Amino acid sequence: MSSVEGVLGCIAAGLGYTLIGTGMVKGSRYELPLSVQPVMGPQLMFRFSLIYQKNIPLSNDIYAISGLF
Repeated sequence: MSSVEGVLGCIAAGLGYTLIGTGMVKGSRYELPLSVQPVMGPQLMFRFSLIYQKNIPLSNDIYAISGLF
């Protein structure tokens, strides 16, 4: 993808997940249909969030590799 809008558009369409800064979602036209979840783990230099479509639950695989919750 060559733009954040393109990536977020794909996520909103249910075509996957992304790790991206929360600030890229807030204020965008995709803010309402997407869910932002902090990725838990050791303190990092950057804070990342897993962005996904609200009405599509995360799979167990995503929970396992992301360290969420």
